[in-house]
Parts: sequence; structure tokens; C-alpha cells
Amino acid sequence: MTKQNWNLSTLVKDLICFNQSDPAPREEIWASDLGKAHLDTYLKLKGLAYTNPADGNGMFNFFLGKAIENGITQMLLDCGIAHSTQERVEIKLDGCLPIVGKPDVLLEVMDWDETIKNINITSDDSNEERLAIKKEKLIELVKGWQEKYPDGLKKTAFEIKSTSEWGFNNALKVGFRQAYPHYFLQAYTYLIGLGLDEVHLLFVSKGSKMLTEEIVIKRNEELESEWKEEIETISRNHQSNEWPQPETLMSVNGWGKETLNWKIAYSPFKDLILETFYPDYDSGY
Repeated sequence: MTKQNWNLSTLVKDLICFNQSDPAPREEIWASDLGKAHLDTYLKLKGLAYTNPADGNGMFNFFLGKAIENGITQMLLDCGIAHSTQERVEIKLDGCLPIVGKPDVLLEVMDWDETIKNINITSDDSNEERLAIKKEKLIELVKGWQEKYPDGLKKTAFEIKSTSEWGFNNALKVGFRQAYPHYFLQAYTYLIGLGLDEVHLLFVSKGSKMLTEEIVIKRNEELESEWKEEIETISRNHQSNEWPQPETLMSVNGWGKETLNWKIAYSPFKDLILETFYPDYDSGY
């Protein structure tokens, strides 16, 4: 066997991909399914094996996004304002598959004094003096919030979404609603399922700058109609046992060049879709 040079990045990417598995058949819609390509969603619900699973680079981006989400969540838990995390919701519309999901963070403060009393620093640091100083500083920070928001914080669900710097800047131009419609539908599920007044989408850029944008979503007819229609369409496709039509083969990218539709190019079923619906396609993509 030929000896090969190794590097840490390869090992890390292999480890990140290690837990990736093919979808299992299911009779429920995940909130994160909403707004995605209908054919992809259909094949996932039927439990078909991926023909194009994410590689190390794709999974690494997902890993970074989860690290950002977990880091923000842990900070909120430490200061005691995270009421609950990953609280599962389930909604059943007439004639449809149930839709389920878990918001990233659920925050609520009804009693600031009780919140301050429960502050706890999560750390591997064994230096008790240093931890005590950190805790005291965090208490002072939360007391500042108490003065600023004396009535507490009403129960609100948050979804934390990390994006590339390019994606974030593009969303600033075209609008986050247009750039990431699926995230709005996902968040709307938690608004309905938890019976809240509003949910928040927090977008975080993974680029060289710390860029954030927070979107407040409240009940509205346009989004609710789109949300219900999406659930009905996914359910109807699944119950009919007939493959929905794929996305159009070609699309024009941001540079004005016609190329393979990115919804097909980045689909975990890309080869299956091309072989089934577009057998004549061949560009070496």
C-alpha cells in the first residue's frame, strides 16, 4: 500500500461526515422541510438513499453553523434567560401529515431576581476564583437588562441561521424573505405551534465580519397561506405515491450565466433526478 501524507483537515472532515446517514421513511413533515424542493422532500419522506450525500466541505459548513447556534444558546442558558431549548412542537392540519419541529432557542423572563439567582457559568475552567469573577460580571450584565426591560422578556422563540458572507450581503440587497423563504416558513411553524405573539429569525454571517440581522415574524395572512399550502402540497405528494415534478434543469446565476439549477446541483438526489428526468443532460458539472 502506498503511504500517503495526511493532514488534520482531512481527518476532521471525515469525522464530521461520519454521522451522516440516509433518510428513514417517515409519516411526518419536519418544519425544516418547508420551502425546499418538493421532489427532494418527497424522496426523503419515502426514505430513498442519497445518491449525492454531502461531502466534507458541505458538512463542515453545517458543522460551523451548528457551532454558532450552540454557542449562542449556551450563553443564553448561562445567564438564565433561555426558558427552554429544542422544545418540540407538532401541528396537524386536516387531511395532512403532521408537521413537527424544534425551535433553536425559547426565551422568557418573568422574574429577573429569580433569573439572576439561577445564573450559572458553564466552563471547563477549574479556577474557582476566575469563575467567580466571570459570574459576577455576568450578574452585573443581567442586572443592566433588568433595568432596561423591567417587565421581563415575553416568551419568544428564536431560530438562529448562519449564512456565508456573500449570502448575507445578497439577502441585504434582495431581502431576507426572498433570499431565505424556507427559514420564514420554518419559523412560522413555531409561531403557530407554540401559540406565540411573534418569533424571531437571527441571521449570522460566517464571514470575516460579525454581521447579524434579526427579523421579527408575526401572524399574517400572506405567510400563513403560503405555510398551509406548503404543508398541503407535501402531504398530497406523499399520499399520492407519485413523484412530483423536479425543478427546471437550468437557471441563470448571479453573474448572468446559465448553469445547472442550484436546487438540482446541490440536491442529495442529484444523480437520481438527472437520470430520471433529464437523461440527456451532460455538461461534466
